[in-house]
Amino acid sequence: MSFDISVFEFIHNLVGSSSLLDIVGIFFASYLPYFILIGLFVAFMLEADWRRRIYSVLYVSLSILISRGIFIPLLNLIFPRERPFQFFGFEPLVSSPSTTSFPSGHTAVFFAVATAVFFLRYKWGIALFVAAFFIGVARIFVGVHWPTDILGGILVGLVSGLLVSEILIRFDKKKPVETL
Repeated sequence: MSFDISVFEFIHNLVGSSSLLDIVGIFFASYLPYFILIGLFVAFMLEADWRRRIYSVLYVSLSILISRGIFIPLLNLIFPRERPFQFFGFEPLVSSPSTTSFPSGHTAVFFAVATAVFFLRYKWGIALFVAAFFIGVARIFVGVHWPTDILGGILVGLVSGLLVSEILIRFDKKKPVETL
């Protein structure tokens, strides 16, 4: 816990040092995720090949479902943990449920998305890994997650994206070969 407290305080103590930094932190923690998902959806819908469009949406959606719908609730039950704002008794910069904090759902989802997109479009995936990292750091900054929550979210997201990749590869191999 001392690692969590030290790193949390280092990042969170920047709150109030700059109005611009506070705004950027809030934006990354709360609003950037929506812009990313909307942007990806639009990009996928603009894909000329309808099969690739469906495959891309399916891949990202399954990665999100596995990370947020299966792994996160399961780990929340196994590792109940107070959020930093509850532990220290302050008001976070963004609204947050008083549910358990490990692992970070935002971080898990966006690392799952980044992993899926990485296999679809390498350069987009790299950009999304960077964005997902900053979303995670911003969640610490605004006071709703511990650093190890973010690390747990990264692991869950990577595993979810890789698991879906493996599932889709196996499913693709089982398709019957069409004959003329």
